[in-house]
Amino acid sequence: IRLEEERLLTQTRLANANEDLKRQNGKIEKLALTDSLTELPNRRAMIGYIESEIGVLKRKLFTKDDRDSFKGFTIALCDIDFFKAINDTYGHNCGDEILKTVSEKLSSTLRPNDKVARWGGEEFIILFPDTTTKDATVISERLRKNIAYTSFSNEGTPFQVTMTFGIYTCQTEEMDLDACIHKADTALYAGKEQGRNQVIINTENL
Repeated sequence: IRLEEERLLTQTRLANANEDLKRQNGKIEKLALTDSLTELPNRRAMIGYIESEIGVLKRKLFTKDDRDSFKGFTIALCDIDFFKAINDTYGHNCGDEILKTVSEKLSSTLRPNDKVARWGGEEFIILFPDTTTKDATVISERLRKNIAYTSFSNEGTPFQVTMTFGIYTCQTEEMDLDACIHKADTALYAGKEQGRNQVIINTENL
């Protein structure tokens, strides 16, 4: 009886240890996929989301019924205009608070299935699954205005922040991750060159 009790106790301890290990591994994995400042998904997480969406796109294009109704997916690259000047003027702590506020605004305005991540520095990336260029542009314009109308302040000094968006819709099976990102980035760069605080669409190969 004593041996059986010890065996059951050992099994229970092992099961508890395994559960603890799973929880710890889950926390570590979440940390590895999360930006520590904004608590948004990070670049690594977004790469996974986009690659998964590329897989969906290729499967949909393979079947005619799916192909006829599938919209593709749209990517928006966006960043905060003149962010270096903001840091230089108000300090990096203020810059960090702006990044956190912008992250909250982006997250709260997007639809449930959309994904937003911090791509690096002051740059963010948004994935719009099964979304046309037109619909993604409408949402991005809403995001742009939401940020532009938000009031910021530093030690009593008010100021505004704007963002520029570059959009590209992926609809062909030849597209890969790098190509999708590059075309959205090209649109973002054009927006910067044309005065910032706007949404620019890359219509190549649509």
